[in-house]
Amino acid sequence: MGKIILFVGTPGAGKSTILEGIGSGKKVNIGTEMFEIARQRYKDKIANRDDMRRYLTPLQIKELRNDTFEKISRMTDKDDVIIDTHASIRNGNTFVPGFVLYEFDKLKGKIAAIIYIDASPQEILKRRRSDKSRSRDEESKSDVEEQKQINLSYTCAYSAYLGVPVYLMKNNDGKLKEAIKEAGSIVKEHFK
Repeated sequence: MGKIILFVGTPGAGKSTILEGIGSGKKVNIGTEMFEIARQRYKDKIANRDDMRRYLTPLQIKELRNDTFEKISRMTDKDDVIIDTHASIRNGNTFVPGFVLYEFDKLKGKIAAIIYIDASPQEILKRRRSDKSRSRDEESKSDVEEQKQINLSYTCAYSAYLGVPVYLMKNNDGKLKEAIKEAGSIVKEHFK
């Protein structure tokens, strides 16, 4: 049976960029997996990932997430899996957890660690503003700081529930190679 490592952090911290540089494990992005299922299921409504939060009901999102976690659980029958996702999702002034605790039950005993990727609010804002693949509301440094605090709180709750360690990593501008090396070492340690 394969193991799972969760990569979480604030959008723009560089989770996906770091994961591109790591050679170990099958990489799965929760949002991308949900989008693939949603695109097939709701062809008339969903053209991109951001459309899911705009046009789908909470029940539809819950069903997509359930199907996504079942798919990931099946992947771990053969492979180690790195999950790239957010600790929380912000929608206006509302934050929802990136995971609901019962979703972890589908992955019970498979999650070995959580890696929390972080960067300064200024770096995160700069990265978000330069990402033309996403449609985001205008944000300030204080918005990012608030989201970082909430994300770290959720991450600690996930760690306590799962009984697994959290590794806090910085992905500062100009230090990507070092961040990839550090993350790769953690992944190798758990995917032995």
